[in-house]
Amino acid sequence: MNHVRIALFLFAWMVFLSGRSLSAKNALSLVGDGRALATIVIPDEPVPVHQFAAEELQYHIERSSGAKLPIRRERDVPMDDSGCVFLGPCRRAVQRGINAEGLPPNGFRIRLADGSLHLTGDDSNGPVIATNGIGSLHNNRTRVGTLFAVYEFLEVQLGVRWLCLVHPVR
Repeated sequence: MNHVRIALFLFAWMVFLSGRSLSAKNALSLVGDGRALATIVIPDEPVPVHQFAAEELQYHIERSSGAKLPIRRERDVPMDDSGCVFLGPCRRAVQRGINAEGLPPNGFRIRLADGSLHLTGDDSNGPVIATNGIGSLHNNRTRVGTLFAVYEFLEVQLGVRWLCLVHPVR
């Protein structure tokens, strides 16, 4: 699907979440004609969940469109940040009033502002996946709200589905 264009018009859903009306400036294209049109941005000093969330977003968009969105630290992104997907507590999200304040553990916010998408959540420092690299940690004390925001965005806005094959135990 090299010529898939993923256009994100987050109409009623974003109006409900932000309480603002949307206009043309609140549209964001991630991919067009098999090319990346957006950049994934993580904080300058990310915790493991921010890096993992960025890699998950990058992986699923590449698998569905063939385009690999670059991942950059916030300091490496120009001040004109339209066309960016900010993950976690980036300075520019905080300047726009988008933060994790008041969220429950692992809660998240998804906002589209000034041509950039912001996915942020209640996060903490610590391991995100099992040390053997297979699966998530059960009973994990690491909060991963930003990762949950990425999964919600992928599922609700882009239609990504995950299937689990269960093998019978003998």
